[in-house]
Amino acid sequence: MSKIKLFKNFNKNTQVENVKSNVLYKLLISIFTISLCSYFFTLRIANVENTQHKPALGLTWYDDDIIAEYSFPILRDKGDYLTEKNKVEKDSRIIFTLNPFEQQNALTKTDRYFQGLMNDSTINQNELSKVYSDFRSIVNTIYQSGFINYELDEIEQDEIFIENESGLRNIIKKRSVFDITKARDLVNKSLISSKSIALEQLNLEILLLNKFKANYEYSEPLTNKNRSLRIKSIPRTNGYIKKGDVIISKNTIVTEENLRILDSFYANKNLFRSDDDKILVYIGTIGHLLIILAFLYIYIFKIKEEEYFDNLKFSLISFFIIFVTISSWITLNYEFEYPLEFLIFLPAISILSTIIFDVRTAFYLTITLALLAAGLRGNDYSTGVMMMFSGFMAIFSVRDIQSRGQLFKSILFVFIGFLLPIIFFGLESNIDYSELLTKLAFASINSALSPLLAFGMLFLIEQFTYINTNLGLQEYDNLNHPLLQQLNEKTPGTYQHSLGVSALAERCAGSIGANTLFCKVAPYYHDIGKMEQPEYFAENQINIENKHNMISPFQSAEIIKNHVIVGEKLAKKYKLPKNIIDVINTHHGTTLIKHFYAKAIELNPEKIIDKNDFTYSGPKPNSKETAIIMICDQAEAISRIENKTQEEFEKMINNIINSMIEQNQFDYCDLTTSELNTISEVLKKTLSGITHKRVDYKEIKEK
Repeated sequence: MSKIKLFKNFNKNTQVENVKSNVLYKLLISIFTISLCSYFFTLRIANVENTQHKPALGLTWYDDDIIAEYSFPILRDKGDYLTEKNKVEKDSRIIFTLNPFEQQNALTKTDRYFQGLMNDSTINQNELSKVYSDFRSIVNTIYQSGFINYELDEIEQDEIFIENESGLRNIIKKRSVFDITKARDLVNKSLISSKSIALEQLNLEILLLNKFKANYEYSEPLTNKNRSLRIKSIPRTNGYIKKGDVIISKNTIVTEENLRILDSFYANKNLFRSDDDKILVYIGTIGHLLIILAFLYIYIFKIKEEEYFDNLKFSLISFFIIFVTISSWITLNYEFEYPLEFLIFLPAISILSTIIFDVRTAFYLTITLALLAAGLRGNDYSTGVMMMFSGFMAIFSVRDIQSRGQLFKSILFVFIGFLLPIIFFGLESNIDYSELLTKLAFASINSALSPLLAFGMLFLIEQFTYINTNLGLQEYDNLNHPLLQQLNEKTPGTYQHSLGVSALAERCAGSIGANTLFCKVAPYYHDIGKMEQPEYFAENQINIENKHNMISPFQSAEIIKNHVIVGEKLAKKYKLPKNIIDVINTHHGTTLIKHFYAKAIELNPEKIIDKNDFTYSGPKPNSKETAIIMICDQAEAISRIENKTQEEFEKMINNIINSMIEQNQFDYCDLTTSELNTISEVLKKTLSGITHKRVDYKEIKEK
């Protein structure tokens, strides 16, 4: 039997399933992904240094001398520039504008306020006059020193600028001016001796807060402009190279100065390029990207067809590619004094792809994304290797994941994946220890966040898509699940049958490399629909008459078929995973209920019996796992037939598989003839151990 393509394995009658396998949709995903990645790749062309091969710091340069083809300025080290920029931003003084009329306005408001209190008989007028005089003096002091509409605690500098009406700026000490808090404290402290008058009664604080305005008013536009001008004045270059000068000589150790000069050389190269040269660079850049992506796409299209033919999984892979592309571009194009490459959470994608797909797919995806990140970051070999190795360690940590508790194991493995390349590359290039520690600190952040990000995304994927992973399946590998408890109570025969199918399917899956956990768990639930009318199924007819003898074969067939429909409803009610629901629907496929079909023909010899009345509605199995469960379901049933020889059992197993092939039940799954033969042999060996005849042991006779 030849291998059948997976794109047939969906029900074409529903729009959802068409979207899952639609080739046009797949083509659009591919075009969008490649176009977006190409856009970010071509953005590097503006910065030529991001597209050139550069020597590694601390290593010997064995190629020919690099000679300057033109004169150019040497760009400063980005780290030095950012340090000075941060210092300038921190030291830039805040600018206030002078409003010379506010002092007189405040005094006028003070006079009016106290004059309004002169006629208040509840206040001692002599004391009021003294408070009035003292308060007026305090107001003068505050405004002469400077009253600002800004919190002093928020000003980091020791000095501020005051710009007058002529545009001239004076520098004054921050400690000499007043904000509202400092002014309020001065009033309370100075007037504390006025014991005969309660200060609260005068409401002087309200006067300060609501009536007085600052004579030094904060100007955000002037402050920002001043800061911007100071930043622009920071020199971006440090030296000059003339045409013909040697940038790096052959057989010399590469220094930071060499790299800085080389970066400056490439950064100025765009000025000397012709339009034809730029077109060729664009072509080369897009070709660079396509070669990297081809590594993954060839694997998916030709080897791992399941990911290709399932558009949701294919979309996930495209999302991972876009995520790494944008992350890598951000880390290269935003100036920051710390190692931003650790914001590329590639290990998270390695973990996710291992759990959702498999180890081999995760391996190919990790290599592709690491090469993609390295290419986008200007052929950054060290970052590419570091991301690749940490991704491999992430894959290794979850390759046999049993629970979400392995999160902590993943954190450790990812950190080791970063630790070794950082140390070895650092030693090789004689990196400064402080820089080494900084990289390790950021690597630890990535190591902690990557597994958290992966498991968080996995939860969302399982909740909002039909994708189910082994990690999610393990929650249903529990015989105490409410559905299974009901199955055991209402239909003990069906319950035992389900356990038997589970054991057989798990063993068969292991023999051909299929998903053993799924083949163990899904059969537990495949016959839950029998709980509605358990007495109509042979395994539950214990010490009772066969009820099918009392109804027509047509009614019997409807009852038998109905257990699939009921099972699906129950599964959805209890929110079982989509792939387990698929097993409920496919474990009989579109097979014929032969017994009642034959009985109908026997009872109606002159009538043409419609086979559709005795055929399950399907769909047919859509994967190796669902096909295995279908075979094992029938194999387990025949194992309960008594008085059959080993040869008869083997013949019956062969007949089951041959009958399914004749009824085209394996059309939409990728089982091969070799795998079917292996499954057949496993069933024969397993069932022979269950059904073998026992020795008739003698009894001890009584004397």
